[in-house]
Amino acid sequence: MNSSTERMSAAFKMWNEGVTQKEIARIFSVSEKTVGEWKKKGKWNANKAATFLSRDQQINFLYDQINEINTFIRDREEGQRFATSKEADALMKLTKSAKTLEGELGLSEVIDVGQDFLKFLKMLDYEAAQILHKYYDQYIQSKMPK
Repeated sequence: MNSSTERMSAAFKMWNEGVTQKEIARIFSVSEKTVGEWKKKGKWNANKAATFLSRDQQINFLYDQINEINTFIRDREEGQRFATSKEADALMKLTKSAKTLEGELGLSEVIDVGQDFLKFLKMLDYEAAQILHKYYDQYIQSKMPK
């Protein structure tokens, strides 16, 4: 995958998570027109419905699966209520996946928190907010695929 395709893919993911085209343009140091072209070329509106579940939905789905396996085990006859090796393996993998997802912050969440903080800081110290904004942009860009 070339860097242009990776950038468009990362931009779509951000847009799909609720980041505005204006903000995407600022993060990628491109014009809003370029982001609009990426949106058209990548058929973002059509693809939005076909994207993955949100992080919270994925976590809930994993916990539903864990509960279903545990209920299946609990419903067995007394003396047979233990996990098979396959069930134990599945429970471990599902639990690990859920814990991993719970610990991750999506890029849009990082951007939202940063923007809120910068707005707050501007009220207290405009110059400091301007300086920090520059470094924050660099931090976000470092998280983007090149």
